[in-house]
Amino acid sequence: VEAISSVEHPIFLFLDDMQWADASSLELLLSLLVSGDHDDDNTQCLLVAGAFRSNEVDEAHMLSRYIQKFEEAMSVNVTSIQLDVITKSATHILTSEALLLPLRLTRGLADVVHSKSLGNPLFAKSLLRQLVDENILRYSLPKKRWVWDINDVKSVSVDDNVAELMKHKLLRLPNEIQDALKLISCFGTQVSKDIVSKLRSSSENSDDAITTL
Repeated sequence: VEAISSVEHPIFLFLDDMQWADASSLELLLSLLVSGDHDDDNTQCLLVAGAFRSNEVDEAHMLSRYIQKFEEAMSVNVTSIQLDVITKSATHILTSEALLLPLRLTRGLADVVHSKSLGNPLFAKSLLRQLVDENILRYSLPKKRWVWDINDVKSVSVDDNVAELMKHKLLRLPNEIQDALKLISCFGTQVSKDIVSKLRSSSENSDDAITTL
């Protein structure tokens, strides 16, 4: 890291979903950050930002132990940032920018999105996608902008947790894709296409599903 980074060209590394990181990955990160003495003339110009779901990481979680090690290291400055739900005004901006429309046109829609998503940005974005999928939020060629019926938006039901959200997304996939995903899930986080192809029947739809995945 010291060989390829400098004050003029620092390195920024972002690691998402760190609650799923294994011991080897966390140990490598620890070694990268705290190994060796970094004096003023040999500074490691590296910034690491890690994100994880606090509701899945308690004191007994492996990640918590490594965060403590980072905090105890003399060569590492650790800053913790707790991300809360976004405000209504932030949801207004998110909706406006997503639809490329001024705030005055999207305010009513954004109010409903914020109310249904409870300020969760993931749910807010997913709700907008759901509205598009259900043709409630649609692009009008004559008006050259996105349009919607606010009453139809209000009538849409939303999921109150990530698991339900992902389940409904999967259920909207074609049946052959769902079947392929069921099979692949038995192998954990990684599986080769060749293995899946051998286990599935040699139909055209099955091969297309595997290729799509």
